Amino acid sequence: MPFSVELFLGGPGSQEVLAAWKELAPAADSDYMIDHGVYPHIALAVMDDVGDADAMFGRLKELAGRIEPASLDCCGVGSFPSDSPVVYLGFQ
Repeated sequence: MPFSVELFLGGPGSQEVLAAWKELAPAADSDYMIDHGVYPHIALAVMDDVGDADAMFGRLKELAGRIEPASLDCCGVGSFPSDSPVVYLGFQ
């Protein structure tokens, strides 16, 4: 099952990503992200299988040891039901 880690953006960051998607769409010959209302985000990792996540978590642990801690509050769980369903957590 595919697995990804993404940062969803709000405020000015989301507008910058939407502008970039609109500018890149003709070169990619695809308006998918815009036409399907995909929320602006940055994919940190995309894996073919959850089993591939071990290497990613090892890298995240290494990174976490070098940055200051931050507090995140989980504000919800959501999903995109489809042939390849997506489940996500929302954080503030």
